[in-house]
Order: sequence, then structure tokens, then C-alpha cells
Amino acid sequence: MRKIILYTILLAIVSCGKTAEMEEEKVEGSSVYAFSFVGTSYEIVKENKSWTDAVSFAVARGGYLSEINSEEEQNAVFLELTTKAGIVLNETNNEFGYAAVWLGGNDLAEEGSWVWNGDNEETGVAFWIGGVDGSAVNGLYNNWGNEPDNNGDQDALCIGLEATPINSAGKWTDLDGNKNQLHFVIEYD
Repeated sequence: MRKIILYTILLAIVSCGKTAEMEEEKVEGSSVYAFSFVGTSYEIVKENKSWTDAVSFAVARGGYLSEINSEEEQNAVFLELTTKAGIVLNETNNEFGYAAVWLGGNDLAEEGSWVWNGDNEETGVAFWIGGVDGSAVNGLYNNWGNEPDNNGDQDALCIGLEATPINSAGKWTDLDGNKNQLHFVIEYD
């Protein structure tokens, strides 16, 4: 009897400490994996789209491409992407052959002026200025690897799911938002 009570208490403690709840469904022909972290809801859409098409999909669902604002959020989203969402890496490869997923940052308005603009409106919150040797705007969180490098007019932000010759898995990189077709993360307020 004591073992059952202790097990029940332990199970309740583990359940209370859970930071993410998830489910998977089909939406408009896309496989969508949903989870939450610290009161924010997210969806990982496992369908390849250009950055602007991913934004349109997110906005049509009432969200926006995800904005990562802390190391804790970065770690939670990356964990979901790599261990829980069931992503097959070679199904979301960028033009260089590495798995990546779109986030809501871009420097479309001005090269090197990175903003969180996951709904592709006219304005966004600036978080990075410059290239690989740039700096955070107002101390805002960033997780660039050896990027952004604007190699070939790369104006859209993604998170790498695997290591590349210049970055470790989980680091951010800039890609051509039209040339690349990737899975993406939607965030809801």
C-alpha cells in the first residue's frame, strides 16, 4: 500500500513539473505537432514551405512564426523539435543539405537589421544588428552560430536541427527564404 501511495505522489510531482504538453494532428494536409511551454502555445508544422508561405500559414491559424526570446525558450523549442515532434531530418533540408526549421526573424527591410517579424507586418522588434560580428540590440537574446553571413541574399531565420561544418545543432542561421522550403514553428499569444 505504501508503495502505491509513494508511486502516486511521485507521479503527481513529475506531472506537475512537466513544462510541455503535446499532441499531433493533421491540419490542411500538414502534420502539426502542438506543445506548450510556460503558458505559450506552439505548433511545429511538418510541411515544407518558403518563409513567406510559412508566415501566411501561421497568420491564417491565428499565430506567427516563433520568436525565441530566452535561452530557456530556445532549449524548450529545440528539445521539442529534435526529440518529441517526430521530425525526419532529411525531410526538412535546406539548400546546403542540413535539417533546419523556420523561425520568425528576418532582415528583409534592411540587410543586417534583424527583427522578430513572424507575421510579416511592416515592423518588428529589432534583436540583432550586423553580420557574424554584429551585436544584440538592447541585450535581446540571440543564438547565432557563425552567422548571419548573408551568403547569397539570405534574409530569413531558421534553427539548425543538426550540426553543420560551421555551426552546432540548435544554432540560428540565415537562409534564402524563397529558395528554401522548410518545416516551421508557429507561436500563439
